[in-house]
Amino acid sequence: MGAVNSVLGIFKAGPEAPQIQDAGAVRRLYTFKRWSVFTSILLGYSTFYVCRQVFSITKKSMLDANILDADQMGNIGAIMLITYALGKFTNGFMADRANVRRFMPTGLLLVAAMVMLFGFSHYYILFLVLWALHGWFQSMGAVVCGVSLSQWFSNRERGRFYSAWSCSHSLGEGFSIYGTALVVTWYGWRSGYFFSAAFAAIVALILYRTLADRPTTYGLPAIADFRNDHAEVAPLNDDSVGSAQREVFRNPYVWIVCFASLCMYVTRYGMTSWGPLYMQESKDYSLVAVGGLFFVAKIFETFGTFASGFISDLLFKSRRNVVTIVCCLFMVIGLGIFAMTPTTFMGTMDRGLLGKVDAGAVKPEIMEALAGLGLHPGGDAVIAPVKGAKQPEWTVNAPSWMPDWMPNWHGGRMVDAEGTLRVYANYRVEHLIGASIYGMGIGCLIAFLGGLIAIDICSKKASGVAMGTVGLVSYIGATMQEKISGKLIEGHKIVVGGLPSHDFTAAMTFWFCSAVLCLVLSCFLWNAKPRD
Repeated sequence: MGAVNSVLGIFKAGPEAPQIQDAGAVRRLYTFKRWSVFTSILLGYSTFYVCRQVFSITKKSMLDANILDADQMGNIGAIMLITYALGKFTNGFMADRANVRRFMPTGLLLVAAMVMLFGFSHYYILFLVLWALHGWFQSMGAVVCGVSLSQWFSNRERGRFYSAWSCSHSLGEGFSIYGTALVVTWYGWRSGYFFSAAFAAIVALILYRTLADRPTTYGLPAIADFRNDHAEVAPLNDDSVGSAQREVFRNPYVWIVCFASLCMYVTRYGMTSWGPLYMQESKDYSLVAVGGLFFVAKIFETFGTFASGFISDLLFKSRRNVVTIVCCLFMVIGLGIFAMTPTTFMGTMDRGLLGKVDAGAVKPEIMEALAGLGLHPGGDAVIAPVKGAKQPEWTVNAPSWMPDWMPNWHGGRMVDAEGTLRVYANYRVEHLIGASIYGMGIGCLIAFLGGLIAIDICSKKASGVAMGTVGLVSYIGATMQEKISGKLIEGHKIVVGGLPSHDFTAAMTFWFCSAVLCLVLSCFLWNAKPRD
C-alpha cells in the first residue's frame, strides 16, 4: 500500500504558494501560463488521437491479410472503449486533485508504448490485451485537459478556449487519417503503429516541460477572481472538493447531457471506427481517397468546433443550447447524405482497351471511354499504377503538386477485376458535401455534449468528475456501438473475387437513429444554467 501511495503521490497537485501581490507580475505570469497550458493540451490531446485512430486506418489492410476478422476487430475496439470509459471516470476523480504537468505526459508515454507493441503483435489475444491497456492510458488525457481549462479559463471565455482545444480531436484524427494512411500505403500496416508511437513519445517529453499545475500553486489567484467572472448560480456552502463531486450526480441536467452524448458517440464512433471501411466497401473509395474525404470532414469539424464556442460565448452569452440543437441537425443531415448517395463506381470499359493502359499520358481512346462514363480527369491527365494493389489498378489524375498515384478531386481510377475494366471516380460531390455538413455538426457536439456543458453546469472543483461521468456514459455508447456494429457488419459479410466485403445497411441505420435520438435529448437542455 505504501508503494501505491508513493506512486500516486508523484501525481498529487502541489501546495498553494503565497499569493503574488504585484498585479503586473500576476498578469504577466497568468498570460504566459495560460497560453503555455492551452497550446500544450491542444498538441498533447491531438497526439492521443493520432494513436487512437491508427487501428481504424489499418482495418482494411489487416482484414485483407487475414490478421483479424470484423467481429474480432469489433471486440478489440469494444474492449478499448470499455477500459477508456472506466479509466476516464476513475481518472476524473484523480484529475481534480492531480498535477496536470506530470499526469498527462505520463499517460501519453504509456499510450506510445502500447501502440508500439501492438504493431509488433501477431496474435488476437495479445491485440486484445494491448488495446485494452491502451484504452486505460488514453483516459489520462481528456479529463486532465478539461480540468486545466476550468482552472485557467473563466466562464465567459471558456466556451471559446474549450472549443478551440476540442479541435484537437479533429486535428489528431485528420492527421492520422491522411498521414497514417500514406505511411500504411507506402510501408504496410505495421508501420502505421510504429510511426504513431514514435510521434507520441516525442510529444510526451515536450509536455513535461510546457504544462502547468493549477494557478494557486504558482502564487496566482483563482481564475474567477483574476477575471472577475463569477456565475449566476451561487457556489455550494460546503467548499470541499468531495462535496462538489457528489453534487455532480444529483444534477439532472448532467444525466441528460450524459445520454445525449451517449447517442452522439454511437454515431461518432460508428463513423470514426468503421467509416473508412464503410467508404471503401459501400462507396468504392480507395484507402488514400478515404483519407482525403475524411480529411475534408476533419477540416469542417475543426471549423465547427472552433466556431461553436465563439458563437455561443459572443452571441448567446455562453448559453450552449441553440448551437447544440443546430449542430445535432447538421450531424443528422450529413449522415443521411452519406447513406443515401450512390457509390463512386462510374461503369465498365471495354476490356480490349487494357493494352492502351500504360503509365504516362492518357491515350485518346482511354480518355474518350472515360468521358463516355462521365469522368473528365483533364486533358493533361496521366496514368499511374497503384503499387501493392490486390488487383491490377491504375489512377487517372491531372498533374499537380501531389504524386501521380494520389487522388485529386476530379480524377479517378481503373481496376481490372472480375473480367472487366471497372472505372471509379476518386470522389463524389455529394460525399464531399455530406462530409462537410457532418463534420461541422459533430465538431461542435464533441465539445459541447462531450464535456463543456457538464463543466459549465457543475462546480469547477468537480470538473474532472463532471467530465469523467459524461465520458463514462458516452463511452458505454461507443463500446455498445463497436460491438453491435461489428456483429452487424460481420453478419452481412460476402466474399467477392476472393476478398471479403460487407453490407453496411443495418449498421448505418443504427448510427443514423442514434443521431436522431441525440437531437431529441439535446432539446431538454434548454434551461440548464452555468455555475462557478
